[in-house]
Amino acid sequence: MYRADTSRAIDIMALFFIAIVITIASIAPLASGLQVISHDADFYFFLNKHEIVRTSIIDFHKFPFWSHWSGGGYPVLGDPHFPALNPLVIFTLLFGSITGLKVIGYLMLLSGGIGTFLFTRKTLGYTIWGAVYCGIMFGISLYGPLRIADGNVTEAYALLLPGC
Repeated sequence: MYRADTSRAIDIMALFFIAIVITIASIAPLASGLQVISHDADFYFFLNKHEIVRTSIIDFHKFPFWSHWSGGGYPVLGDPHFPALNPLVIFTLLFGSITGLKVIGYLMLLSGGIGTFLFTRKTLGYTIWGAVYCGIMFGISLYGPLRIADGNVTEAYALLLPGC
């Protein structure tokens, strides 16, 4: 009984350590305020989609089925990249479009690191040190930050896979 409680406490401390390392690595983009992540066309594309949702819901109190801001009128609900039905759009509503996309990217990195730790520790049976190393390396590897830096935050959703 004592061993199981100790192992659980060590796992929780390891999760906090992974979260702290990923947060430290993500401080610069999160602290940049309303400065855009990149001037890539992808970032402005997704920023436009999130701004349509935010403006429609916050300013006009309507669910965005149609956008008159895109090309004179566009049925945005049929767009596969439209985030209105994405549960993470709540961060866009709370923090604004630019900061919301940054928070979504940060949460993808954090969940990727934590999910990898849990996968390697519980499913693959790694030791605590091996699982912590895998969680940190996956969480701060270049795959996620490069997808976010390119502006296509939706490609970073692949970081959720280890937690599945």
